[in-house]
Amino acid sequence: MPNVPRTKPVRARSAPLAGRRRSRLRPAAVLGLGMVLVACAVAALGPGGGAAAVCLGLARKHVAADEIALAARWLARAEWWGGAGPPIALLRAAAARRQGHADMWKRQLDAAAAAGADRAALELERSLAALWAGVDRTGGEQRMTALAAAGVDPDEILAGVVNGCIAAGDWRRAAHLLDAAERLDAGDRPGADLDGLLRARVEAAAGAHGDAERRLRGLLARRPANDGARESLVEAVAALGRLDDALAVARDWVARAGDDPTALVALSRLLRRGGRDGELPAMADRLGRLADRAPFVDRERAELDLERGEPAAARQRVAPAATGGRSDRPHAGPAGSQPRWRETLAVACHLEGDPVTAAALFHDLAVSDATGAGLPSPPAPAAPPDPLYGRLCAACHGNGTEPRGTAAADLFPPARDFRTDSFRLISSPDGVPTAADVAAVIRHGIPGASMPGFADLADADVERLAEVVLALRSPDSRRPRPPAITRLPDAAELAAGDPARGRELYRSSGCATCHGAEGIHDGTVRLVDERGIPNRPRDLVHEPMKGGDDPAALAARLGCGMPGSAHPAVALEPEALADLVAWLRSIAGPRRQPTTDHERLVEATAAPINRTAPSAPAP
Repeated sequence: MPNVPRTKPVRARSAPLAGRRRSRLRPAAVLGLGMVLVACAVAALGPGGGAAAVCLGLARKHVAADEIALAARWLARAEWWGGAGPPIALLRAAAARRQGHADMWKRQLDAAAAAGADRAALELERSLAALWAGVDRTGGEQRMTALAAAGVDPDEILAGVVNGCIAAGDWRRAAHLLDAAERLDAGDRPGADLDGLLRARVEAAAGAHGDAERRLRGLLARRPANDGARESLVEAVAALGRLDDALAVARDWVARAGDDPTALVALSRLLRRGGRDGELPAMADRLGRLADRAPFVDRERAELDLERGEPAAARQRVAPAATGGRSDRPHAGPAGSQPRWRETLAVACHLEGDPVTAAALFHDLAVSDATGAGLPSPPAPAAPPDPLYGRLCAACHGNGTEPRGTAAADLFPPARDFRTDSFRLISSPDGVPTAADVAAVIRHGIPGASMPGFADLADADVERLAEVVLALRSPDSRRPRPPAITRLPDAAELAAGDPARGRELYRSSGCATCHGAEGIHDGTVRLVDERGIPNRPRDLVHEPMKGGDDPAALAARLGCGMPGSAHPAVALEPEALADLVAWLRSIAGPRRQPTTDHERLVEATAAPINRTAPSAPAP
């Protein structure tokens, strides 16, 4: 038989057909087919331990990969097949630990113990939680050795130590540990993506939010279901000041994770920060419909209540948890042990008109922080100079013997020290506040700041408080300054103001240097006040005016300046001031919802400091 050379069969017709068939096999179809096969395998095992074990194994893999929403679904299936039990509760505790929800972690750990979980398993989870919280810096190495000897995944131990270092504020040690792990590993193990997430968190802790964002986006391109990476990406983008982009990431996360509480709360916080008032009621309803009433969800609902001007509802929602001593991170140690439940309750009490309770809560917070840091406890506040002042003012401004009250540490900008600090909102060119100036602030508050208005107070009580405040002033703070103008424009002059002339005066008087050519500053100018506190220029178009939008109030801010701040007095004649006021009123748009104290601090520190404010030239 002759030798016939072997040739590859020609399949001219079948190859294109096969290509077309392969093109129809989409990834979604493959995933759906895989899910069907898994479901069939689970069903074949029947109810009880086998089916539950399969679901539990899949949930465990998703938890290890920080795919918490997927893990929750498989845990729900495991519970359906085999009922609630210690393994399910322990896995839910692990998921809560990885997301930083200490209340949920403790609840699930208690459930596992009540269901008869093995003591050793409970101790392993407690040890991991201690690593993740960074509370055991001295015994950390011994704890790591014990966990490794007990068979805990090395990736889980590494994640715990790195996150613990970040929680304790030691991101340099976290970076060193990751460097050592990368040198010992080729990077092709299943936990390599976890290293990327940890590295991004270290970069964010070091302030390199741009590097963290790039790393996290690359990780999510490979692992789109990684909830830990999405949460970190939301935080990194928001820290870069790109709120709209952060909202887009959070919305995509919610679309993928469904009713995952962590994703919903992250989106809700961004909506509050961005002043998206129209979306807040729907978000509150959605959080209220969650089947799992996670404690951190209830606290976010309380924050929504505060944002919508309902402090009584917020107080009722958080009071049981706050008075019970619950905390978002009760095992997090000195770096994160402040009970935020009590902080929310304190703010609610303050806004509801109960500063006495607020002051006590803020004092407890200060004691808690000092105790955790090994510092002596702060003294209890002294008696106020007046009972009404003590009830309404002392929590923030102090009792006249200390710089500020116990609530001041949580405010930005810090509350005014009535004894020595200059008063911003005045109507006299010589810089000395009058009783009418103080009374106006008491009645109306300061929009965009933490100072609330007390519009319901009787006139006699307002006058009484104004007298108490002025009596606290030191002799030096009462000295007049050389006035920049002779007088403020009257009502007739203000009514005759010309916006066109005002626009030219705005530019020639130096206002555009800080506030921008059209009244919207670009974020490149950051000033400080007399105390060295960042004093960001106001967005004249979108932000509320601290003294209100009334023409007379705007004229006072311009002609008298804002003593103690970076805003100087504008040396113009009354008619010119009236023109400038007319232009400012003409550019005013919808006023943005005031941000929280923390967000004001972030915005105020977003640009290099110019320690001297530009002076307004004479006309």
